[in-house]
Amino acid sequence: MKTRLIFVIITVVLASCTANPSPNASHSNSSGIAIIPTSINNSLPTSIQTSVSSAIYPTETSPTFISPTDDTAQKPAVENEAPTQTEKEQECARSEGFDKQENLKAINCWQNVLILQKNDFYALYGLTWLYAADGQWQKSIDFGKVALIYAPTNKYETTVLLDIGIAANYLGDHTSSIDYYNQVIKIADPDDRNIASAYLQLASVYNNDIPNQKSKACEYFKQAMDTASKLNDTDTLMLRGEQKFYCQ
Repeated sequence: MKTRLIFVIITVVLASCTANPSPNASHSNSSGIAIIPTSINNSLPTSIQTSVSSAIYPTETSPTFISPTDDTAQKPAVENEAPTQTEKEQECARSEGFDKQENLKAINCWQNVLILQKNDFYALYGLTWLYAADGQWQKSIDFGKVALIYAPTNKYETTVLLDIGIAANYLGDHTSSIDYYNQVIKIADPDDRNIASAYLQLASVYNNDIPNQKSKACEYFKQAMDTASKLNDTDTLMLRGEQKFYCQ
């Protein structure tokens, strides 16, 4: 079943990232345990690493980032809308594709953006899901945690939180993944489709990864479908037929 859910979410992700990323068209609007591709507070399950590997910045020293759980962490002031992508960022987004070589090209492109601007959200966001697409879950988490600091809108925050949870689940850290999904539900705006995705991810964790929790899996699956119906989230509603696997 995970294979089917992964296919759905990856398809949506790659389609959404060929242009300026939009939270409403995010890969995370699909559901199921899959990859890829938002207020920060002390309820985050783990703290951000204080630095990023020097491999990320091949021509200079790696920067140190403030942890979102630190009292001194300050989210940059932003407008209500996400900033327009630069030409370089658009070039990187166009490099992303279904092919491993295309994604390696995109990774290099986004890394070059970070050399020029270490807090570039789109670069951090792109690397979060590209490393997940390559199965490098810990790198995906590391970039995702930094991206959370610079997410320009709430819907970007919930998207990144959702994807960090997915990566954590693939690493076997089910407790943290559950915390991340609950964080999405807690901070999401009422019209944020990532709510339905978070419920479906919770259903999948309790159904596939935590023993003797089938009743919870069924409950979360039904919440996912109810929320998706209210929000007209067609990606999640496509999985309505999977209820027999969650509610036996």
